[in-house]
Amino acid sequence: MVAAERAFLAELGAGCDLPVAAHAVPRALSQGLGIDPCLTGSVSSMDGATLLVEERTGPDGSGWDGR
Repeated sequence: MVAAERAFLAELGAGCDLPVAAHAVPRALSQGLGIDPCLTGSVSSMDGATLLVEERTGPDGSGWDGR
């Protein structure tokens, strides 16, 4: 899960000076075949007036390596 969070932040070039957040949690699959990571990412304008939030779930974090 940490790899997904780090990949999200790296893709945005986010550092400590940007209002960006990433949080990944395991989500059970409906077929009962295991879990997939679910990543919620958010980006805010510097004044906090605009907030963008997106959630994605992917098979075992594939494609979340910033490529």
